[in-house]
Amino acid sequence: MMEEEQKKKKILYLDSNFHIYERYEKWEYHEVVDCVEIFSARNVDKAKQKTLEVGSFDLVGIHLSTNNAIEFARYTRNRNRDTLIVALSGMSRHYIKETLDKINFPYDQLLTRFNLYEEPKETARSLIRILSEIENLRSI
Repeated sequence: MMEEEQKKKKILYLDSNFHIYERYEKWEYHEVVDCVEIFSARNVDKAKQKTLEVGSFDLVGIHLSTNNAIEFARYTRNRNRDTLIVALSGMSRHYIKETLDKINFPYDQLLTRFNLYEEPKETARSLIRILSEIENLRSI
């Protein structure tokens, strides 16, 4: 048993905007991208359900337009302090960082994206890059 024996990396992406993608009839996205398993949830209840089904995630991406995003960020942090939390927003980086810090939103990284209609696979690739960069820094 070689590399496959290592724990497969898992990412959960919480985003209420999946309804804009017609091909995601169930409003869910599950795919393996670059050897990382990506799961999606369209609301906090689905995200909590997915967390209970799958167990832990290496990284959780939370789009800030999702209702109760802060609730899920806190739930994630309390459940597993090692899970990386990436907050995603279409707002300006400076404004959103200042706001998140004021309300004590738990996050490790901020990803601003201005293309609301970005395909889930592209967002997944961005989250994978962040996970890889952070893991590389941890190994130094």
